Amino acid sequence: MQRLEELGAQVIIAEHDFVEQLKQVFEGVDRAFIIPKFDSGLKHQFREEKAMIEAARKAGVKFVLMMGSSVNADQIDRKEPYKVIQYFRTYWELERYLRRQDFLPDAKGEVKNAILRANVYQEDLLLFADQIRNKNLLHLPIGSEARFAPVSTLDVAQAAVNILTANESELLVFHHRHIYELTGPESLSGPEIASILSKVTGRKIQYDGSIPENRGKEYLESLVVPPDREHRERHQVPLSEAHELMEMFKLVKDGLLKDVKSDLRHLIGRDGTTVKEFAEKLRSKFVPEEEEE
Repeated sequence: MQRLEELGAQVIIAEHDFVEQLKQVFEGVDRAFIIPKFDSGLKHQFREEKAMIEAARKAGVKFVLMMGSSVNADQIDRKEPYKVIQYFRTYWELERYLRRQDFLPDAKGEVKNAILRANVYQEDLLLFADQIRNKNLLHLPIGSEARFAPVSTLDVAQAAVNILTANESELLVFHHRHIYELTGPESLSGPEIASILSKVTGRKIQYDGSIPENRGKEYLESLVVPPDREHRERHQVPLSEAHELMEMFKLVKDGLLKDVKSDLRHLIGRDGTTVKEFAEKLRSKFVPEEEEE
């Protein structure tokens, strides 16, 4: 919070699920960016994020941009029940709720809205930095054939800034009720990502695509608390984020995140960051300290 204030942000603390309190946060705000975070349980978090949207509407916010699901609910095969899709179902419900707000009569004005859907983040590779650095291993539980198009969080942030700072006519004509699918510029398999990391680090990174069918809990906990005690304190990954990541891996394995989309280039005016560029920029995270340049 202090860092945000140092960067010039005004930080306001309010109870997340009290609409009237949250309404005060949005007073005088024309445009809002809502990023759902499911770290207090899905049932409670849906209520809290729904309250954020309702408060923005009641405060007269004219445009709401929200981070949504990675895929459309219609892409999921209804005949095959998903066991690990709870987080994304909650995202879908929030998307539907947001897109209904501009039809409600008690708002001060019509609420324009847009949704950003991001592929797997390139920065998620940092969760595996310890195993890459210490074991020369990348273990992604997606098999060897599945492909996805990892996107940089910095590129997603730039896309959001460009939308939120657009003039009124652009918001109405180009962005209102639009769902943007943000991907990186290349569709890659797990072995291809390991190959990229090998070239960047100068070390042979082995790839393991095995899927822990009956050891999912152990795999999740390995992301949260690495077995190497030396790295436990600096490797703080909330269990909720690990569960969300496992759901994302299932979507990858089932081929729902393999396509490269043009929306990001349209929004930021250039190709997105490649995995190689990302890894080169953060090379020190993937190599032992004695090998850092």
